[in-house]
Amino acid sequence: MEASTSVLTLTFLVCFLVVTPCPADDNMAPGFTFAPPLLKEFQDVELNGDLAVIFAVGGLVLYDLAEQDLVGVYTPDETTVRTYRGAIGADFVYSGAREDLLQVIDITNPSEPQLATVHGAVGQSFEGMGIKDGYLYAARHGDGIEILDLADPAEPVTVAEIPTLVHSWDVAFKDDIVYVADGAGGLAVIDVTNPAAPLHLLSVPTAGSAVDVCVSNDLAMVALGSAGVDVFDISDPGNPQWLGNYNSSALAISVEAVGDTLYLADWDDIEVIDLSFPASPHLIGFEFAPVRAMGLAARGNEVILADWLSVRGYRFEPTFDGDLHLPFKKLAFEGVPPGSTEQISFECINTGGGSLVVTQIQTFSETITVEPPTAFTVGPGQTHEVILNFSPELPGFDATFLRIDSDDPDESMRIFPVVAGNDPNSLELGEQAPNFTLFDLQGVPHSLSDHLGEVVVLAFFANL
Repeated sequence: MEASTSVLTLTFLVCFLVVTPCPADDNMAPGFTFAPPLLKEFQDVELNGDLAVIFAVGGLVLYDLAEQDLVGVYTPDETTVRTYRGAIGADFVYSGAREDLLQVIDITNPSEPQLATVHGAVGQSFEGMGIKDGYLYAARHGDGIEILDLADPAEPVTVAEIPTLVHSWDVAFKDDIVYVADGAGGLAVIDVTNPAAPLHLLSVPTAGSAVDVCVSNDLAMVALGSAGVDVFDISDPGNPQWLGNYNSSALAISVEAVGDTLYLADWDDIEVIDLSFPASPHLIGFEFAPVRAMGLAARGNEVILADWLSVRGYRFEPTFDGDLHLPFKKLAFEGVPPGSTEQISFECINTGGGSLVVTQIQTFSETITVEPPTAFTVGPGQTHEVILNFSPELPGFDATFLRIDSDDPDESMRIFPVVAGNDPNSLELGEQAPNFTLFDLQGVPHSLSDHLGEVVVLAFFANL
């Protein structure tokens, strides 16, 4: 039978009660959530006092943090022009994207942002940028850094270019030095004592490709995607010294530091890192991102996150109690032959300011077990490795839950699913689905075999 071009959508209501992972909320208090209309893919946030500028595909949003209200929206005339990242001055926003040039946007009247001019050559990318002493420093990927004079902020004028870089993504400043997150080129150091005659002093290797950089006091922090965050001593600004690396849980995309506290947008989450001992940075706060943590801005203990589909505010509230952090949502073993044992491990991380007492770790399976000790104490900023064993007696699939009890005051019991082997009921891409029968919302039964040759879309809704 030939496949029909029609699509049958079957909607089923499934009522069940399950034990689900408790989402981590370690010392991070959620605040406002704002989903601006018409725009999408929010990627960066910049602040000027209480005014936040959120950069997105299709334009940018001006948001009043004090009133928690929309101020204005800018959408380019051409839909192909994007505004991924940028910088904010007193009355103008400077924004760019990959191959979409530099847009200069007049926000003298914030409720009605207007395009002042577009700068750059066709095909040029403008990524991260920053303003220092009346000059705009713009990262242009493979075209290095461009320095623009903002004497007339509506009409920036190029005064210098630095083509000796590799793949520039972002800039940060200390004294007369510009630090560049330069992709595979690592951390580049540029002397801009005279902005019209910049000097590329050196480039320092990083543990991965440098995509973002920030500076706080005598430290520079470089986001490196899957390689985490490198920390450099810049007490001698022209000669950075590598101190250590923070291995984040996903992809380090955007960094912002306030004093000794580093805020990191890490794709799956926001992570808060203590830099008091910069050679040993450690996690002190964590929040899973509902969609994708792309870019952030911070002031004091406030964090504003560009979360792809929305903008979210958080407040970091450190605790002097023990605080259990577990950077996963489930645990999984591979297939193991009967009679053998496989081990996996994870870390219990104490992100609090006091000792954490784990009173019990257990599973509810005879084949998936916790290796002793199942009770222990973790000091502030420390970790403890826990090992799970999977020892199947028969081939096949097994699943259980891992329960962790501790004196964490707001998450005293945490439960996570653990699976082992391959679920025999799962299907790989391209495999034939077995016949089945389900009832729709009206109680009418439907079998898959009744719809041979048709495209069937199943939509399940759960009542938890």
